[in-house]
Amino acid sequence: STCFSTHHLQFAEDANHTLWTSSGGGGGVVGWLNTKMFDETGDEEKSQGWTALIVDHNGNGRRDEYTEANAPADPAKDRRVNAAFYGVAPSPSDGSVWGSVLGFPGSLVRLSPGANPPATALAEVYEVPWNNPRAAVQGFSPRGMDIDRNGVVWVSLASGHFASFDRRLCKGALNGPTATGQHCPEGWKLYPTPGPNFKGATEGANADAHYYNWVDQ
Repeated sequence: STCFSTHHLQFAEDANHTLWTSSGGGGGVVGWLNTKMFDETGDEEKSQGWTALIVDHNGNGRRDEYTEANAPADPAKDRRVNAAFYGVAPSPSDGSVWGSVLGFPGSLVRLSPGANPPATALAEVYEVPWNNPRAAVQGFSPRGMDIDRNGVVWVSLASGHFASFDRRLCKGALNGPTATGQHCPEGWKLYPTPGPNFKGATEGANADAHYYNWVDQ
């Protein structure tokens, strides 16, 4: 058994055959299981770990003391994000782990485990563009997601779009106080899916409910 909730699961391509888990939208942490260690020792306690989602709010490039999500931000500290993964996908390109966060407008979160997680684990939050004048198309509410060999994340949106997010296209800071979630609209591409819209809707209201998607790597 684990000390954290699990829902969707996916293996990383690392030496430990790490199994990364989502919590299904609650719980507030991301967990993993070192399956190599578990197979060799049978010790489920030593083989598992978990981390809260901490963003590098002070922009110093490392995880250090942080404020809780419901406390005022401190420019000298990092900050916890009140979020949990629904979909989860380790990136084969750089070892990071991505997850989709339910809600409105919802987001994708990149978790970099670092050399010694959870002590070194840092997160980045990229919200779906919404009311963002820098975005060509607006969308909302991700659910299932997956990732390709280049590290591009693909996600289904309740707004009636199939979307991709490519972190390499971001032009500004990825961490620090200006990385507020809506800071990289240029990384997103939203593709309207075929099918009828709800009556009276002009955009972003496809009557189909897109649940999950997978990438054939």
